[in-house]
Amino acid sequence: IKGHPNQSASARRYEGYCAALTEAGLAADEALAAQGFFTYRSGLDAAEQILDLADPPSAIFASNDDMAAAAVAVAHRRGL
Repeated sequence: IKGHPNQSASARRYEGYCAALTEAGLAADEALAAQGFFTYRSGLDAAEQILDLADPPSAIFASNDDMAAAAVAVAHRRGL
């Protein structure tokens, strides 16, 4: 879950995520990169979007703790 697009930290964190994928021999999939805004509510929306995909991921990386907590709440509600 990406952070607020107006903050440079968001771009750097996403670049780090992509670099880690590359290092692991994996390609970044833009369909898995939902936009957040460093808020709990945006994390809820983004996690719902990601987990509604036909082939959802087995893990979610969030750009801050609020969005991560929201992703955990969505996963818990879905029994994941």
